[in-house]
Amino acid sequence: MDENERRQIANRTPYARHFACGILFSTFMSAIAAAADGDIDTTFGSGGFIQFNSFVDHSPPLNTQANAVAIDGNGRIVIAGGAQHVDLSRNPTDANLLLLRLAPDGSIDTTFADAGYRLIDFDLTGLSQPGPDTATDLAIQSDGKITAVGNIYFNVDADHFAVVRVDDSGTLDATLGGSGMVHFGYSDTTIMAQSLAIDAAGNLVLGGTIIANPYGAAVARLTSSGAFDPSFYGGGSTSFSLMPPPPSGNSSEAAIGLDGVGRIFVAGNYIAPSGTYGSVQRLAPDGSLDATFAGGAPAQIPLASAHLSSLLVDPDGSLVAGGWGSDGGGQPYVYFARLSSDGTTDTNFGTNGVTTLPVNGRPTLIAGTKRGGWLMAGGLIGPGYNPVGAFIAKVLANGQPDTTLNGTGFASVLYQPNTDFQAAKPALTADGKLLVAGTLPTEASSGSGTIGVMRLNADYDTLFVGNFEATQ
Repeated sequence: MDENERRQIANRTPYARHFACGILFSTFMSAIAAAADGDIDTTFGSGGFIQFNSFVDHSPPLNTQANAVAIDGNGRIVIAGGAQHVDLSRNPTDANLLLLRLAPDGSIDTTFADAGYRLIDFDLTGLSQPGPDTATDLAIQSDGKITAVGNIYFNVDADHFAVVRVDDSGTLDATLGGSGMVHFGYSDTTIMAQSLAIDAAGNLVLGGTIIANPYGAAVARLTSSGAFDPSFYGGGSTSFSLMPPPPSGNSSEAAIGLDGVGRIFVAGNYIAPSGTYGSVQRLAPDGSLDATFAGGAPAQIPLASAHLSSLLVDPDGSLVAGGWGSDGGGQPYVYFARLSSDGTTDTNFGTNGVTTLPVNGRPTLIAGTKRGGWLMAGGLIGPGYNPVGAFIAKVLANGQPDTTLNGTGFASVLYQPNTDFQAAKPALTADGKLLVAGTLPTEASSGSGTIGVMRLNADYDTLFVGNFEATQ
């Protein structure tokens, strides 16, 4: 810009300056009107949706399943799940863990592994027959490596925990167990991995359920090299029940979380003849039960016959849990529950520590919002209990519904064009977009093995549209 141009701008009339600001403000307001929380992000894929059919070209074909999503530092989308091989007659055969990476726009990232996806086969030859191996959760490390946890078929009596790690290119990382793959478990008892967290020291904290009599939650901590952490519960895995199980009761793990000092929170369900109850238990950093949390007993969510399925832990040890249930009239709901750091219910939140919203969903993600509240997301259930899409729910810091979302605090979104869509655990991007991957069961049953992905506006910041703010 030369001196003459600078002089022209400086000499603009107030009307001209206000007119320019008006254009900017109008553009700003139009952008706000065009995008709101709960809306499909039509800039992603085809009108906000993507469906992958390329797995059909794999020989043999694959039935694929998506179970979890994560976003890396470059905005790329990583999906973890399983891939079931089928023969020419469409009969299922062996299955592998699946890692798939997409570019930020939803296209397959062909720089990753085998044209965008990696199949990982534990091949327990002589120990088992081919079984339904699958990854259930994943995390992306600060160095860009991808770690996933899952389950592998060991024999007719047992499944094992499995952990895999790949580098940015999709190559197995030999610093984990010498091969990028580790597994452990019993010869006659199944343990099913469900959750993964990575602590400040780079240790891998795994959560799952022991399928014994009674069922109970299982937690293990591995070093970054894949060995049992010798400082954790005697150097191995620890199993415990979330509630003291009566002869006819069971408990299961659904989610884990870590606080700022390395304590481990285990959220799950206590299942008894009288109903299902959500509860949270805390372990000290050494794996022992933490008696300073709810007196060493499980902290129970104050809802009858409701499941707990998601967890967010604050650095100070307070937490928000989320789950689902139905009221006395059979009407479904999802709920937020707030617990203080000592395990007691935070009665300043919602109604006696709980907020319910009339959504038939299965929450698998809780995250903080830009307004200082909390966001919940997961799979949406339709008529006949069929999975059909995803839902988003938001509350303010005090637990009241955040009505900036759809005027109600919640929104439901169907996957298009298919009617059946079993949503995986979603991920929230830094700019407030929700990435939801899922399995299309109808497609999978035909042997085509399709995964679908959609992107929604979930925590849209109306102050900065396109990273620009205008005021008058």
